[in-house]
Amino acid sequence: MSATQLLNNAIKDLVTKTAERIEREQVDNFLKAIQKCVSPSPSTMFTTSKAESVSSKSEEEEHPSPAPGG
Repeated sequence: MSATQLLNNAIKDLVTKTAERIEREQVDNFLKAIQKCVSPSPSTMFTTSKAESVSSKSEEEEHPSPAPGG
């Protein structure tokens, strides 16, 4: 095998291994994100409940109760 072929093979191997590692990291990050959603930490739960209370207030504002005598 020539030096060029050896170099090309080495580059292919490096690119393949790097791509596999990146893919594995993305899968790990995705699984971690799912895990956070499934079992949220107390701070995440607080943030969620706070966001829900804000959205419920805005829904009431969008649909005001009819004015009395109207």
